Amino acid sequence: MPQAQASAQGITFRALPGALTATRAGRFLWRKTGPLAHPTRLELLANPGKLLLLSEENSFIGSQIILSAYALQTGKLLWQTPILENYANASAGMRGSAGQTLVLSAVSGEPMTGKVQGIALETGNVRWTARQDLVGYTDIEALVIDLGTGAQPMNSAGLLPLNRITLATGKMASFTVKLPNRPNCGPMNYQGSIPSLTFAHKFLYALRQDSCGPFIARVDWHGGAAQTPLLYPDRRNAAPAVK
Repeated sequence: MPQAQASAQGITFRALPGALTATRAGRFLWRKTGPLAHPTRLELLANPGKLLLLSEENSFIGSQIILSAYALQTGKLLWQTPILENYANASAGMRGSAGQTLVLSAVSGEPMTGKVQGIALETGNVRWTARQDLVGYTDIEALVIDLGTGAQPMNSAGLLPLNRITLATGKMASFTVKLPNRPNCGPMNYQGSIPSLTFAHKFLYALRQDSCGPFIARVDWHGGAAQTPLLYPDRRNAAPAVK
């Protein structure tokens, strides 16, 4: 049975199929009924002033995903926003919030396609949508791998097609950083089957490997396409070099 739990302001919130409850120090505060009759997945996020409930229901006719916001103290329904309706194999997750924007990612369909959305916490309106994969975000911007440029990041280890998105407005700045091959080490590929990216406030770290072994490419994700990434060996493990 799907369930989720979150806490804020001394209140414990719990979501189960058919019930969303709030208790403080063991004392019952309020109870609400969720938007879907038979959810297959539930997710809660306690935001200042609001409790966010992501409800997902999968059936033979498709998937439904609904995002709802409730007042923390009273359980009053503030707004509801459909995220995906009647899509095959749909799933979504709340990645966190910054300011008055919730960052949410979702996938659906056959083959699977992804999107990232910025949801206005005040109203539930969708501020922006991008057909991309989220790398990370700060208080101001989100960084995503851009799947709309024609580049295929899963097939092109030397390319990082990126998009910076202003959370509050959805303004996008797209650029592609080219990672150079290391001298005398041959062409690069991914270390492992899935590209590995690590996000920091200023830098993006891409894990790659070549015939000389694993290495890391450091990219200033504010720097645009003209920059030269810093390359250095990855000495965190003893993975053998590719021959």
